[in-house]
Amino acid sequence: MVIDEKFWLAICFILFILLTYKPIKKAILGMLDGEIIRIRKDLEAAEAARSQAENGLRDLESELAKIRSQRNNLLSKAKKEASEAIEEYKIELENTVKRRERDAASSLEQLGNNAVNEVRASLVKAAKELAEEYATKYKAELPSDAKLAERLLE
Repeated sequence: MVIDEKFWLAICFILFILLTYKPIKKAILGMLDGEIIRIRKDLEAAEAARSQAENGLRDLESELAKIRSQRNNLLSKAKKEASEAIEEYKIELENTVKRRERDAASSLEQLGNNAVNEVRASLVKAAKELAEEYATKYKAELPSDAKLAERLLE
């Protein structure tokens, strides 16, 4: 049997594989285990972040519901207060209009009375002046009261 180079090459290759199998296997498995550990940590961190985000979302939704409720309460309160203020303003405006109407009627009545008094005073003055003029003009002929009244009426 002739042992040639191919045989020794095959034997060396098999010995090389047998001798390097365990260290290479450990190195490869170590790298894979490290990668598995890193992926697990990333998954755990992602799961924790997702859980935290879900909790935050629930908290925000709860706060949003509270804020909407407060907004609705404030809006209804503001509408009620505005309605009350409008009613108060209407009443105040009606009272002001009534008071101004009374004041205007009183002022008109006063102006009418003043005008009547002025006309009376003017008529009395004119009658007095007319009587004085008549008396000075006809001083020599002093007629009786009846004749005087008759002439004044003409």
